[in-house]
Amino acid sequence: MTVRPLLLAVLAAAGCSHTQLSGADLDGVKRPAYVARVAEGAGPKADGVHTAQPAPSEAQLVTSMNAAVGKFEMSERLRSQLASALRGEKPWSNAVPAAQVASALELFLVERVPAVPPDYSRLKPLGADAVVELVIEDYGLRGGSDGAQSYVRGYGRMFLLSGGSELWRAPFERTGGAAGLRVLDPSAVAADGAPYAAQMRTLLDGAAKGLAGELTPPGRLGGAPTPAGTGELAAPADAPTKTEEEIKSTRVPSPDLTAPTETPQPADRTRQSSPPQSQPHPDLTAPTEQPVTPKQP
Repeated sequence: MTVRPLLLAVLAAAGCSHTQLSGADLDGVKRPAYVARVAEGAGPKADGVHTAQPAPSEAQLVTSMNAAVGKFEMSERLRSQLASALRGEKPWSNAVPAAQVASALELFLVERVPAVPPDYSRLKPLGADAVVELVIEDYGLRGGSDGAQSYVRGYGRMFLLSGGSELWRAPFERTGGAAGLRVLDPSAVAADGAPYAAQMRTLLDGAAKGLAGELTPPGRLGGAPTPAGTGELAAPADAPTKTEEEIKSTRVPSPDLTAPTETPQPADRTRQSSPPQSQPHPDLTAPTEQPVTPKQP
């Protein structure tokens, strides 16, 4: 065996290895950061796909697939779905915002998604102490006797920024057949890649759900769910704000300012109390004679 095939075999074995995350290790993480990327040469691919005659070329098929769902959307879909599934529990609720990660690593909304790991040390000034890296290694269509099936394959890992110790690694692979998705016609995909894109999003969502289960291990000392609307979590966008709720709870009906048409009169007039009698004014005139005190004998 030559050196190159041996090296590829070793790398493949490493990519498929599985390291389970422990609750104690996760309790030690305070502020993780998510990074997703598509490996170099990962796709999209049309592996063993045959189209009916007259058929578009493989290049035309791949162009349509890439236009329907590009590399950035592939990586970002996986990252965002995983972050959404984990956001209700610490330390994930305290993760570095995606915009700050993209700015620090110079990852922008373009098709030139980095195929090699970026310089993760740039995340330290943001307070990150660990990185969850998601790598898509291969995706596209695989040919079969009755058409083509969508597929996606890759792995996720988590490591500490201080020292680089790897806490978790897990491979993932999703296929349209296993997910119950229909077989695709390559010629139809070459003309309209929307059905292919819809299947890829379904597969990525399933992969994110599986990875989220890996990242919520049992036996934790901390990490209790964060109540919605408190702590690091914001209230849902469609929920009323606190000000609106206060307004609703304190709102009182407007007073009735219309004048009454009739003034009600008491039915029994004899029971009406008589008006109070006026008191006579005191006599303020000076007395004409003063009383004489009798002399003592």
